[in-house]
Amino acid sequence: MRNTMKAVADDPVLGRILSTMDEKGVNQQDVTKHLGLGNGAFTRWKYNNGKSYLQYLSRIAEYLGVSREYLLSGKEEILENEKLSKNEQKLIETFRSLKKIEQEMFLRQLIGFSTISGS
Repeated sequence: MRNTMKAVADDPVLGRILSTMDEKGVNQQDVTKHLGLGNGAFTRWKYNNGKSYLQYLSRIAEYLGVSREYLLSGKEEILENEKLSKNEQKLIETFRSLKKIEQEMFLRQLIGFSTISGS
């Protein structure tokens, strides 16, 4: 039996694709369907039977809501006008320090707050 973890460890770009998919709740079928590919394509990528996914990298990044640069290097390029304020940075740091269930509760409250204040 092939070892998926080893295959992914050998390919950091594919590892970032898979971890981003996991974070976003996206599965292999979602991605391959978006790209117009058969289900076997992802299996080949995972087992290092080809890096043909690189030709789809921009479309994969767009579908996952991340930049191509992030998938390639793990770093997001931040434009000057997109930099976060200190309050936004603090909010993100605090959010990331919460447990998953606490994050979900926080988001529900924040969305509820924004709905009330927007009326």
